[in-house]
Amino acid sequence: MSYNYGRNTGTDGWTFDIDPDRAAQTLDDSICTYDNSNGIPCGDWFGKNELTQDVIDYVKYRREGTGGNEMRVWSANMNGYLYELPAGGLGFAIGAESRTEKGWRDPDSTVLRNGLEDPISGSYDVNEIFGELSVPLLANEFLVKQLSVELAARYSDYNTAGAETTYKMGLTWSVNDSLMLRAVRSTAFRAPVITELFGGTNGENLRTIDPCENATGAIATNCQAAGVPADFVQDGTTILTSVGGNPKLEPETADTTTVGIVWQPEFLEGFSATIDYFDIRIDEAITSVNGSDMLRLCYEDPIGNAKFCDTFTRHPVTHQVNELNQRPVNAAVETVSGVDLNTVYKFNLFGLSSRATLDITRLLKHESTPFQGQPTIDKVGFITEDQGSYTEWRSNLSYSVMTDDWSASYSLRYIGSADDVNGTDSDPLGKSVDSVTYSDISASWYYSDALTFSLGVDNIFDKKAPYLTSWNDANTDVMTYDLLGRRGFIRATYQF
Repeated sequence: MSYNYGRNTGTDGWTFDIDPDRAAQTLDDSICTYDNSNGIPCGDWFGKNELTQDVIDYVKYRREGTGGNEMRVWSANMNGYLYELPAGGLGFAIGAESRTEKGWRDPDSTVLRNGLEDPISGSYDVNEIFGELSVPLLANEFLVKQLSVELAARYSDYNTAGAETTYKMGLTWSVNDSLMLRAVRSTAFRAPVITELFGGTNGENLRTIDPCENATGAIATNCQAAGVPADFVQDGTTILTSVGGNPKLEPETADTTTVGIVWQPEFLEGFSATIDYFDIRIDEAITSVNGSDMLRLCYEDPIGNAKFCDTFTRHPVTHQVNELNQRPVNAAVETVSGVDLNTVYKFNLFGLSSRATLDITRLLKHESTPFQGQPTIDKVGFITEDQGSYTEWRSNLSYSVMTDDWSASYSLRYIGSADDVNGTDSDPLGKSVDSVTYSDISASWYYSDALTFSLGVDNIFDKKAPYLTSWNDANTDVMTYDLLGRRGFIRATYQF
């Protein structure tokens, strides 16, 4: 039986942002002065290099938000063997858990004053019970060192998402000491997290393509029927988009299949390799549909896709989209498949214990259908404007040396190439990105059994995040790439 309490707090933001209220003041001749005699300088925002340093200093500020998470967990577990079967002991595990999670975020005071973000605050409780069985079927037979079945069930009851029972059935076949085959079929249940449910509204200028510009066929007909003129031209490439949580979200459920091989060759001591194929189908998946797709789906079929037509408004005179609402929704279906490869090699080098690890993931399929009957969106090989990169290849390579007193490691993080989902030939620099590799180094000194000192440097070659079209202010994919550059850390860990 155990009780765990965890709490973390942090500060996020960026060094320079523009206060829109102050920027508006610099354009109002009744408030600002050209000699800055009253502390509010007038600014020329429409000429190249026309803004004075007084104007820049007046409108810019350091944007910071604070927030955190808190978790309390009571758990009780029991495991062992029920009785002996011909092929081995019948193993079991049972347990119960009660968990409370809270989350919050307070935006910068300037952001709140301008109404650009809302605070985040929410919590949920969940009670769970589970049971597992490991049933040995055969042992020490021809081509069967061990054959067993694993069965499991879990009941989860969320105060925000209701209750659900999930199951798992696995088969493990050890052919001999070197080769093992395994397969698992399971169901899964994921309740919306705090940010998905209670995330406050945040206005962002996201790159969005208006399909009414140069429209043809049904889209042109529907655009004109909605009052958008045939010669409509989109003003710029971004649209003010409200993103945040959705308290109406429901849980997502999934069916998962994995099949894999574990190989530990006798001729290469210390080496092991696993390769697993995974196939996941998620129903009512929690996801976001990007603004370009929402506009396109609306004008392809305004009746059948009415849900998308309710997500934006147009200016009555210019017909420009002046606001778009993009929040997480329960999509109809999301399917993912791929292959994971893991290799580990433990050996001695110059009297030091060494370990080399390689992890590779090849994404074969990641498709999302926003709503039943709608076109399927293929995400493989693309970087989305709000969900990060779905590159085909990712990998991590690390090498460590260890003694009784200290250890050191060097690691590489690889992110494969991908195309910007909104990239066009008009902005070839941000249309796609090549692969990116980051290097990290760290070392630890084991002062005692309880106390460890560690230090390290991440992104030691100061690799910059690549430029992308879709990411407006950040100019890159903030969910995928390293934004901080080279940085170091020092850490002391004490185990009571």
